[in-house]
Amino acid sequence: TARGLAAVHAGNMQVAVARPPVPLIKAVHVDGAPVPAAARAPLRLAAGSHRVEIEFIGISLAAPERLRYEYRLLGLDDNWMDAKGDTKAVFANLPSGTFRFEVRSHLGTGEASTAAASLEIVQEPQLLERWWFRVLLAATLVAMIVAVIALRVRQLETQKMLLHKTVEARTSELETEKRKLQSISEEREQLLNQVAESARAYEKLSKEDALTGIANRRELDRVLSAEFARSVRTNRPLSVILADIDHFKRVNDEHSHAVGDAVLKHVAQVLKHACRKIDSVGRFGGEEFLLVLPETGHDEAMHICERLRKSIAGEDPVSGPRKDKTLPAITMSFGVASLADETTHERLIAHADAKLYEAKHAGRNRVMG
Repeated sequence: TARGLAAVHAGNMQVAVARPPVPLIKAVHVDGAPVPAAARAPLRLAAGSHRVEIEFIGISLAAPERLRYEYRLLGLDDNWMDAKGDTKAVFANLPSGTFRFEVRSHLGTGEASTAAASLEIVQEPQLLERWWFRVLLAATLVAMIVAVIALRVRQLETQKMLLHKTVEARTSELETEKRKLQSISEEREQLLNQVAESARAYEKLSKEDALTGIANRRELDRVLSAEFARSVRTNRPLSVILADIDHFKRVNDEHSHAVGDAVLKHVAQVLKHACRKIDSVGRFGGEEFLLVLPETGHDEAMHICERLRKSIAGEDPVSGPRKDKTLPAITMSFGVASLADETTHERLIAHADAKLYEAKHAGRNRVMG
């Protein structure tokens, strides 16, 4: 240098770091029409405006190829959105209200510009959203209702006068009609009672199996659907048991269908009395029975099945040997399924049916789960 030698230490030198520039709003278009800068403070959108386009730009001499933008519309979505290399933001069908558009830049390193360009946007409400129009509409409706009521009152007063004259002229006839109506009313009451009784009987038949008196398949499907939805919603355990009488066809063939019906009734009562108040038991079809056990995990359901199996087979040490000696000895196979990842109650039944199939093929008179 002019004063002699100069020493430069590389470790003390500072490297210039490129900073993202503060972007500027270049142009605004509303439904394809440009909006001058003087009309953007704030930008008022007429009612019925559909599309707003906002163009922006930033100048970076240090790293123009890395310049990226992100923007957001406060009042609609507070999250920043990546412009993906574009320099334009498009918004369609904005709701009425006040919004603030902000855009900032970054150089792809995650550090955004220290300041953001902004634009206030006011979307004018539609006619139906304006308070004075709603008040006017309400007032019109009230006036119409008052007019209709007044007209109706005049009509009723005229009818009242005509009816009064008619009643005076036909008093004796009405007395006779009254006695007839009383008789008809009594008959009607009797008919309504019969209809109500029939309705109750029909409702019972629609829910109960005619032979066994327990729930039928339609009622079981309704109960299981409700319990499945409740268990999924509350994250509580739910188990179902599908049980089948072993070699039931042999009972019908060797002892008659009447005995087979008696066996079905006997099994139904055993299953029903073994259930809790919150449980449901019904005839699923033929010699198959379904038990719905809310608030019951898999281990407890397996224990209940084993107790039922022993009771049906006459092996239960508590209930003792089979009491009804008039019925042939029978056994039952059980399939257990507990709520895990099933998405429908039909899949839960299918799981229990698969386990019942395993019990049948493993020798019958057993529980599989």
